[in-house]
Amino acid sequence: MLELRKLLASDINTLNNYRRSSEFQKVFPVDINSEEYLNEIEECKKAIACCDKTRYDFGVTMDNKVVGYAIIKECNDDWEIGFELNPVYWNKSIGHQIATMVIEYSFAKLNLKRLIAQCSSTNIGSNKILKKLGMTKINSIKVNDKLIVNKYELNSSIVTL
Repeated sequence: MLELRKLLASDINTLNNYRRSSEFQKVFPVDINSEEYLNEIEECKKAIACCDKTRYDFGVTMDNKVVGYAIIKECNDDWEIGFELNPVYWNKSIGHQIATMVIEYSFAKLNLKRLIAQCSSTNIGSNKILKKLGMTKINSIKVNDKLIVNKYELNSSIVTL
């Protein structure tokens, strides 16, 4: 059974292990040794340690094993959602389930009215999931020569999950 639960500090090593894989790097090109990534991990650890109401980090578990990560965070007057999954579990509709749970939590528990999500234009699976869940692509941003990010939005008034 798939569940969202509060991310634990002990989950971070599991996440880092699958983030190193070549499959993961193809769609989530992140340098886990970069200063930017290490700062994000520190922010995550701070959020775990306290009751930050602008950031919600989740461990995604299946049969009590961490298989992914999800986040809801305030970002420039918007609320952004994100999700990732260990590549071992790709192409099994699990990503869709995670995104659905994050959206439901955002609207039902946090009473948010609008969500945004971003993903690499080359991440075909995540782009399909976001569109299937009713998110509308609002723009594409060229981050660098290798990365174009698609940005989506979803309003609570049109949700039919």
